[in-house]
Amino acid sequence: MPLSPTSSWPPTTAPEATSAKPGRVLIAQQDDALARGPVTGWRARAAHRSLRWLVGYGCQSWRAVVGLCVVVGLAVLLGLGSGWVPIADGRAVAGRTEQTSDPGGACSVVERVGLGLHYGLPLVAPGMQSTCSLDTASRRGQVLTVAGWALQLGGWAFAILVVAGYTGLLRKT
Repeated sequence: MPLSPTSSWPPTTAPEATSAKPGRVLIAQQDDALARGPVTGWRARAAHRSLRWLVGYGCQSWRAVVGLCVVVGLAVLLGLGSGWVPIADGRAVAGRTEQTSDPGGACSVVERVGLGLHYGLPLVAPGMQSTCSLDTASRRGQVLTVAGWALQLGGWAFAILVVAGYTGLLRKT
């Protein structure tokens, strides 16, 4: 490549700096802000680190989608597994409610999947809560209910991160 009289050698901008993706530049800026100190206080630093890990400061919102899918998968496994966890009288933790023709009977696989989806998916009501529920009178039922609440909290958190990430609310410039 011949040099013109107005060009200089070496070039003033590095090729990798001009061809970098905007998301990587924003992530590098936020990492630098965390390392050099504009983000102060342990709470702010912890929130900054968690945003980096969860959604790449809003530049990698696909991570929140993956997290939501993991939460839904774990919730479905909780629903399915609740049909195999025994309590008194040979019954399982997941049992039919009083609104069915067989109260206290075993829930079907579809009902248990619906129970898991109830815990894992925010704003989606599969309708199985009225026919199949966890027996909270037993210790095992209480443990599975609290686990379901934790999954529900995780589902809401990831759903909010998905919406905020894809609408640009998280991206810091």
